[in-house]
Amino acid sequence: MTEPLLPVNQAVISIARDKLLGFQRQVSGIEDLTFLTFGEPGFDTPAVVKEATIAAINNSRSHYGNSQGEPGVRKAILGYMKDRYDNVIQVLITLS
Repeated sequence: MTEPLLPVNQAVISIARDKLLGFQRQVSGIEDLTFLTFGEPGFDTPAVVKEATIAAINNSRSHYGNSQGEPGVRKAILGYMKDRYDNVIQVLITLS
């Protein structure tokens, strides 16, 4: 490990590397993969997403959603996945 430029508490230095970074490196070559694992994606928010967000707020849908994902969203994702992959039977949307 490279020595830090400024003094750092030994407890900080001994923290294990983030496993998610390693995972991201492993899957970075997958074509058409959008990473939503860290912060924000590297592109502007599409207009349709902005409009849907504003509509949701205006319709008081700005609270925590279903813990398994909104049923309509799960159904849409399931349809998308079934069109592309065999044996997809259910979808679970998790929070990060």
